[in-house]
This record gives sequence, C-alpha cells and structure tokens, in this order.
Amino acid sequence: DDTVSTYLYCGQGRVANDTARVGSYGVAAYCCGAGDTLGIDASSFSGFDSYGAYLSGGAAHLVTNSSFPDDYTGVYSYAAVHSLVSHNTLAVSGSGQEWQGIYVAPDTDAVIVANAVSGQWLYGSLVASSARAVAFDSNTVSGGVGAALWAQSQVDSLHMRDNTITNLSYGYGYFAPSAA
Repeated sequence: DDTVSTYLYCGQGRVANDTARVGSYGVAAYCCGAGDTLGIDASSFSGFDSYGAYLSGGAAHLVTNSSFPDDYTGVYSYAAVHSLVSHNTLAVSGSGQEWQGIYVAPDTDAVIVANAVSGQWLYGSLVASSARAVAFDSNTVSGGVGAALWAQSQVDSLHMRDNTITNLSYGYGYFAPSAA
C-alpha cells in the first residue's frame, strides 16, 4: 500500500491542521528549487508504515506543533539547507521496530528543539546525520533504544543543551562518534 495522505511538490508547501491515519506516508513533500520551503504545523499523522512526514530538498523544512504517533519514522527531513523540527510529540507503542523518531540529513543546519519523544525507536529517537550544524535543545526523550540523541556521520558543529533523557532500554543517551 503506497498511500500518501498529503502530497506537495515544488514551491511553498504548507500543511496545517491536518489529521491522517494509516498508509505509507502522512506527508510526502519534494522541493524543486533552492528557494522552496516546506512546512507542517498543528497536524497529526499516525500509524504510517514508512513516514509520518517525508520532506526532501529545498531551502527549509519547518515541522512544528504536530503529533506523529506509531509511525515507522516520525519526521524525515532530507537535503534541506535548514531544518527546524520543534514542539512535536512522537510516540511509539511497539517494541522497537520503528526506525527513528526524527531524522535530519545531510548538509543541513538543523535545529531540533522542544520535542517530546517516547517509545522504542530502534535507531534513535532524534538523529542528525552528515549535517553542517546541529542543535539538540530542550527535548524530552523517554524509553528509547539505540540512542536518544544521535549525531552521526560527520556532523561539523554540534550543540546540545537542556535535554532530558529517561528510561532508556539500552544504548546511549547522547551518541556523537564522529562530530567535529
């Protein structure tokens, strides 16, 4: 089943006050130009077997004030110049088969702030990979496996402040093996 609840392509795309459940993608959004911006605000996407939100390319990805319960990957932000993922709730009720809560990569300046993430995310609750600059700020992570906050694959600049991590099953609270 390759169902997509909301599909955005090129230009300035925004999803607000939307609710969708079950399928492959809650939001699939692709930017065409360097100035394109994608945004998700005050929405809920639950039970998607691929991504609650899949955002690719462009100038900025803004994901705020939204809920992503029981998605395989909650928020996947790929190849944006800037990524802001803030004030979201991501919860998983399964036993560690979901991949990441929030994943941003590569070549981005990412700010991941004030998110509440809980459950058994197999490859990390909050993950930034191959990014230029990453800030993990004021996030709350509970019950993860793997790593709660993970900066992987050559993050150039890493800032971590005021994050709360509790009840990890195993793994790392912070994991940054290749941060500069």
